[in-house]
Amino acid sequence: MTYKNIVFDIGRVLIDYDWMTMLKDHGLTEQEAWDFASAIFPDPLWKQLDIGILSNDEIVRQYGEKYPQYRELSKWFLDHAYLMPVPRPRVWEKVKALRAAGYKIWLLSNYNEWLFEAHLKDTPITALADGGIISYQIHKIKPEPEIYRALFEKYGLDPAECIFYDDREENVEGAKAVGMDAVQIFSEEQVLEEIGKLLNQKTLCKEKSSYYQEDINMISMKEELNRLSYPGRGIVLGMSEDGKHAAAAYFIMGRSTNSRNRIFVTEGEGIRTEAFDPSRMQDPSLIIYAPVRVLGEHTIVTNGDQTDTIYDGMAAGKSFEESLRSREFEPDAPNYTPRISGVIDVKDGKMCYALSILKSADGDPAICRRYTFTYDGAKAGEGHFIHTYQENAEPLPSFFGEPRQVDIKGDIDAYTDLLWTNLNEDNKVSLFVRFIDLETGKYETRIVNKNQ
Repeated sequence: MTYKNIVFDIGRVLIDYDWMTMLKDHGLTEQEAWDFASAIFPDPLWKQLDIGILSNDEIVRQYGEKYPQYRELSKWFLDHAYLMPVPRPRVWEKVKALRAAGYKIWLLSNYNEWLFEAHLKDTPITALADGGIISYQIHKIKPEPEIYRALFEKYGLDPAECIFYDDREENVEGAKAVGMDAVQIFSEEQVLEEIGKLLNQKTLCKEKSSYYQEDINMISMKEELNRLSYPGRGIVLGMSEDGKHAAAAYFIMGRSTNSRNRIFVTEGEGIRTEAFDPSRMQDPSLIIYAPVRVLGEHTIVTNGDQTDTIYDGMAAGKSFEESLRSREFEPDAPNYTPRISGVIDVKDGKMCYALSILKSADGDPAICRRYTFTYDGAKAGEGHFIHTYQENAEPLPSFFGEPRQVDIKGDIDAYTDLLWTNLNEDNKVSLFVRFIDLETGKYETRIVNKNQ
């Protein structure tokens, strides 16, 4: 059988888990760890956690009622669940090869949102995938047929062209029941073997794919933009290829006439958006703002008027993260567009930066999820890319995972051209790029507007 789509579970397939070491490091004996795991994991509450309707606090409360002896331990375990994953870099390399061979890669996994973000934060898994369905997003779990069908329907997949890899027999059988071929995984070596079989069915291109660089986490910015027809608004922060400049880029895209009727203009040391044709402006809220402002050694870049919130907060002595505590995602139902923000600090010949995203709980406006990612410098030619939307769909799904580690190529003009050329021609609106000299603090700026 020749497949076009490779569908992966995450746990014990793309990553491993080591809850035993985690619990023993916390002070439990091996028997105590087994007793705890034997109570917690098989309990239906763990499935409720993956379904994503109940909060972590509520799950912990109910565990405490059922297992009073584990009340404090269950809370500690969920709070520190980021300690549980074990990387499988050999598998990731093989998945890269699958993409280079022309396969589409999809994720289908049972996960609560907090655990999904925590477990994948330091991996390239979300960047390796073309998309996916995670149980908390639709409140359905494997092996329920609805979650498999949701993947097919969302991405227009033919089950007969898919093969699925999962570590649990019931999930494999569930996949087969809806028309997919499926294989149960028992070890990392088996994953490598199964991927090897798929690669043998393809004739690999002679030229090495440029999408993934030598660093397993780094992806080509050019290829990433080509892959994304509508990332919405995006921020890239990092270090120039020559290692002499902090680099910042911000772009906006639009699908509506109102969103496309914009340009970037200089304002002080930053920029602001304005209407290209004021007579055609409909609703200025959410689209007219200052994306870039400078406060001393801090260059602030955001996709909304939270630029001013951060500026005022940091001027008053608050941190970047604290300054955003008063803000949430945008109120544009049903998309609830995330607020993405970044700051670069350049001082004494060094740089560091941070990125933030404030987003709804998978479309639920009652809950705001707050994530901040900090980087104490960067290697030459390395940056991180965050954008508002994961893909072009209805409603628009929020970005998930850690900001993508991307390459920054060439001088400011070459980099500006690379970004602008590879943004989707139909949807791109404006681009801002700035290189800041690490030694002098002086900067160069480029602005490109589609509307002329």
